Amino acid sequence: MTTRAKQRVPASRFRLAGALTCDVLVARPDAARAAERRRGVVLSARLRDATTGLQASWRATLRDGADYVREELRLESDADIDLAQVALLELAGQPAIVPLAPFQVLVWELAPAP
Repeated sequence: MTTRAKQRVPASRFRLAGALTCDVLVARPDAARAAERRRGVVLSARLRDATTGLQASWRATLRDGADYVREELRLESDADIDLAQVALLELAGQPAIVPLAPFQVLVWELAPAP
């Protein structure tokens, strides 16, 4: 994250503010959303940046039979923080463009962190 004053708030400054939890999600056969009709698990964490007081609630949900993980991030603060940018993933370098009609897919070569 970056504030309008150009102050970076990197993910590495956030620390766990409580226990990491893993809960079972019960299937709801009458749910409007198809995903909620399947059981699954959710991993949850509360994190806090001591410098800004910014708190993050993070969740990763995996449903039975799904081929993806749903990630949710909620940011909260007791004080106003003027954010200019929130990037959930930062990748270095230029992507390769792979044309897949009618779409284009951007592919980065991931290198280990320095």
